[in-house]
Amino acid sequence: MGSTRTAWHVLLTALLRQRRPRHFRIQSEVPLSAEPPRADHLLLRNDAPGDRDGDARAGRL
Repeated sequence: MGSTRTAWHVLLTALLRQRRPRHFRIQSEVPLSAEPPRADHLLLRNDAPGDRDGDARAGRL
């Protein structure tokens, strides 16, 4: 996972381990996929000067 961990993440892990039912096991920093995260679609507004189509449709799908 990421190299930076925040204080709340460590505290939450400790709290979950302390309060968990016996039949649960808590693991932190578990990779869920070998692939990097991906999005199916990403909509980006084009703010380039001279983009006439982007100006006409700004804010609407």
